Amino acid sequence: FDSLQNAIRDLNLLFASSARDSRNLIKKNYSVEECVSECSSYILQGANIGILFGPENNGLSNEEISFCDHIVSIESRIFSSYNLAHAVLILCYKLMELNSKKSSISFQKGKTEIDDKNDIMIFLDILEKMLVEKKYFRDKEKHDLMFMTIRNFFMRSEITKQEINSLLGIVSAITNYRGM
Repeated sequence: FDSLQNAIRDLNLLFASSARDSRNLIKKNYSVEECVSECSSYILQGANIGILFGPENNGLSNEEISFCDHIVSIESRIFSSYNLAHAVLILCYKLMELNSKKSSISFQKGKTEIDDKNDIMIFLDILEKMLVEKKYFRDKEKHDLMFMTIRNFFMRSEITKQEINSLLGIVSAITNYRGM
């Protein structure tokens, strides 16, 4: 993939693997066991999940974390963090264990389908263009930081297809509204 945005477009749930706190981004931090439990309910509904790992030398950036729903941290009493290969191995092993226990997990009926990242990113692209057009970002130097905060809000939410369509309708109505 040529970008993180393109790599995650078909995902419904994305975790950032990080040993650090969310660095001024409000994200729920899960243990490995909590992450696997959360993933199980999505997998049983046919959703696509992902776990984003950063480079070994400095991990994920705030911008990369802002595209994720939640953070997963591997707890250790000995190390402050694991190297990349060990982190991947631990999380993949726990997800493999989930696969072998799938038959004991019950499906939640009646839950509205969570939208994938592609539709959310399309909405965010439209929203950002509208905000630029309406001169919301008065300080151009803060544009990226301000929009990262907005993106973080939407990416950590469990937005359904119906909610995204409603938001797109609102944005469309606002941009076509000439009364102000």
